[in-house]
Formats: sequence, structure tokens, C-alpha cells
Amino acid sequence: MNNVNEKPFCVTCGLNILNEVKANDKQLYWHEKNLPSDIVINNANFYCSSCLKKHVRLQIEKEIDALSYDDIKGKNKFNSMDFARELIDGIDYDTIGEKIIFSRFYLVRRGYCCHNKCKNCPY
Repeated sequence: MNNVNEKPFCVTCGLNILNEVKANDKQLYWHEKNLPSDIVINNANFYCSSCLKKHVRLQIEKEIDALSYDDIKGKNKFNSMDFARELIDGIDYDTIGEKIIFSRFYLVRRGYCCHNKCKNCPY
């Protein structure tokens, strides 16, 4: 993309991201350099909000899989993150009906086991 008049498309699903934004003014879309979408960079990969969550979740899961059990229990880059930030559906948790299922990312970030037999508990 060379200028702001070109329409960004999601590299995963092909969605015209401008249509997504018009449909919901609060919907954000970002490209892989993690800059706001109105900052256009040549050859940047853009993601719609749905595909971005999937892309980020996959990257997080790969990094968690690389951690040993001792790394998960100890200090690591995930549990040193700001835990007080707002939770993100699809990243920190999934909803199934009325149930909330916390992701491994959320549970590792929390830093301890609550002993409630969470589905994704890494402890």
C-alpha cells in the first residue's frame, strides 16, 4: 500500500477492513507492526479484528508451549505484564454459552493456580 486511498484488506480472510470499520466505529484494526491503521506502511500486513485475535493467540500459545513448567511457575515475560488491564475476548478468555473459559495466556499471566480445575490451567 502506497497511500491512504488504497483499501487495506485482511491478509488472512480478505475482508475489506474499511467496511468493517464503517460497520462498527469502535472496531479497531491494526497491522502487524502494531501501529494504528491510519499510519500506512508499504507492504504491511493488515488484519481484521477477528483474524488479529487468532493471529495473536497463536503466537502467544507458541511462546507458552516453549516455556518449561519451572518457567511458568517462576517469573516470566507473561506474568510480569500489567494484570489489571481490561480482558480481551479471544485472547484472555473464550465464551461458550454463558461460561467464560480463561486462556492459558491469562492463567500464566495471573501467576498462580486457583485450584478450580480450570480447563487451560498450566500449573
